[in-house]
Amino acid sequence: LFVSSPDHIAQLRAKTRTELMTPAWNAVVQQSAKQTATEPVIRAKAFRHLLGDGREYGAQAVALFDVFLAEFESTNTRAIGSVLLTGAMVYDWCYELVDPSRRAAWQGRFLQLARDMEIGYPPDKQGAISGHGAEDQVLRDQLAWAIAVYNEYPEIYETVAGTIFARYVDVRNWFYPSGKHHRGDSYGPGTLNSDFAAAFLFRAMSGVDVFDRSQESALDWYLYARRPDGSLLRDGDSYEDDQHPYGEYWRHSWPWMMAAGYYKNGYLQREFLRNYVGYDGTGAYEAGKLDPVRELIYADPFVQPRSVRDLPLTRYFGTPHGGMICRTGWTEGIDLDSDDVLAEIRMNEFFFSGHQHLDAGAFQIYYKGALAIDSGNYALYESAHHMQYSRRTIAHNTILVYDPSEEWEWHGLTGFYRDPFSGGALTPLGNDGGQFWPNWAYEPYDFAELLDPEKGYRRGKVLGHAFGPDPHVPDFSYIKGDLTGHYRSTKVERFVRSFVFLNLKDGDVPAAVIVHDRVIARRPEFKKTWLLHSIEEPRIDGNTCVIERTTDGYGGKLVNVTLLPAAPQLTKVGGPGREFADYHGVNWPESLNVTSSSETGAWRVELSPAAPARADNFLNVMQVMRTSQAPLPVTHIDSGRLEGAALKDRVVLFSKTGERLGGALELPSAARACCRCS
Repeated sequence: LFVSSPDHIAQLRAKTRTELMTPAWNAVVQQSAKQTATEPVIRAKAFRHLLGDGREYGAQAVALFDVFLAEFESTNTRAIGSVLLTGAMVYDWCYELVDPSRRAAWQGRFLQLARDMEIGYPPDKQGAISGHGAEDQVLRDQLAWAIAVYNEYPEIYETVAGTIFARYVDVRNWFYPSGKHHRGDSYGPGTLNSDFAAAFLFRAMSGVDVFDRSQESALDWYLYARRPDGSLLRDGDSYEDDQHPYGEYWRHSWPWMMAAGYYKNGYLQREFLRNYVGYDGTGAYEAGKLDPVRELIYADPFVQPRSVRDLPLTRYFGTPHGGMICRTGWTEGIDLDSDDVLAEIRMNEFFFSGHQHLDAGAFQIYYKGALAIDSGNYALYESAHHMQYSRRTIAHNTILVYDPSEEWEWHGLTGFYRDPFSGGALTPLGNDGGQFWPNWAYEPYDFAELLDPEKGYRRGKVLGHAFGPDPHVPDFSYIKGDLTGHYRSTKVERFVRSFVFLNLKDGDVPAAVIVHDRVIARRPEFKKTWLLHSIEEPRIDGNTCVIERTTDGYGGKLVNVTLLPAAPQLTKVGGPGREFADYHGVNWPESLNVTSSSETGAWRVELSPAAPARADNFLNVMQVMRTSQAPLPVTHIDSGRLEGAALKDRVVLFSKTGERLGGALELPSAARACCRCS
């Protein structure tokens, strides 16, 4: 269990003598000297017995676990899982000290506890891809128990491991290469912990890597999404922001520790160290405070960290996501005044439900503060704010198409959901004009269901992506997605979004983002609304919108120029009592877990065509700069089959129809002049 040979034990002993792991080892020593029947004490004693520090540690671990197990009463799945893990450690590491009758008694209790877990035993009551079924229950806790009792009860391992190989492995090997986890900035890392735990367990017992090597890249999104202020770009249900004030590093040591320790990856090791002991290596943030026994098992203090500055500035995250993060630099400390620009867009080729939002096509932009944001707050799952606003399309920087007759489906109900905070009362689901949940918003049970066309989890498609010409420091980064499938076919015939990030390499205006949309509604009266969310109140002047971030120590500005549609209608929505207003103006506030660093937003700009039409094109050019800096002039280009924009020495052109063009193209004179072409 985690340990497979005398050489492995020698490696553990060597770890205890390193500076990095000293806090964890000191915690083990302190816990192992106690005589209380608690899990940290029991684990520490069993671990010291494993290392050969004395038979008495093992005997005490066995006796104390007997007491703990007799007194344990809980129906909480995570608490039960922790008991299975602790029991597996004692059973396996102190095996020769546990007599057969005690093993049988423990096994009976283990089986009872496993059946009481949410996923049950056999573990088939929950899905394997998202939700609680994708977490520790099977991949760590039941698997550890199954391995520990294998000698006496091999059928337990056959059941648990059989479930993992049947429902868990293939789908993970499919989504790992994308470099992103569908559960977002807060839930994704914790879910990956479970995957890495299973990898460690299988390797320790068999020497086999059961997951594809691409698991090593599963944390790439979190590397690229790290902002210079220490937090991450927001994605899905985010709770880390209510635990860390601005300027404090969002710490989650486990996934980095485990991935770096397993794959000996220097980039992951650097991130682990920033989480574990701080950027300068002198802090004591989480070292020895998590679970010191597992810290010593998972961490590898001998892996040399590598700077992310060696990585390309743009990363494409492929199927099943289809997204891109673009940067202009890699600030490695905490600097709210950093010159780094970050921009992200997500096309969401597949939708996994759960903590994922209805946000296909949404983008975020950060420069000296969050400028174009994911709006809303996450406090309580299925709260009114959560159901009517924060997880819905209206809270994100994408497009609404409003069909007044449309209804949303949720867990077997049409147009309603059962409010868990009102005794399960039937509550209407508002019409925000946005995207819909597939398969009644149920999470996919397994890989086959995820791929089943009738379930509808496959939603969009990336039509093209590129960045360059220098792949390490690109001047441009481009992605185009077909988002039609995210909307009801009864209201949207076609929606194609193109996103271009320009690294202008200019100290005054370092970057620009150009978004081109082609939207065709089924009926002209289905109003289209282009959204841009902000924390501070925007200023609108004609076709120009200005967003600043001047509080909390920030100082960035975004200037958006709308080139299409012609004579656009720009309206700002927000302010006191309207921070989270839905499409009809009803506000859905959330007061829980709102802290100084919760980027809930309070404003949005709504942009719509002046007159109804089935087909409309949107073209928006966003530049970022310091609050005191003026933007670059922007020129609209309209020529034949092409339309686009010119700024500085760059020209970006798009197909007017949204479809790929072929044949010779005539470069407009305005574009030739901008590029100094002959």
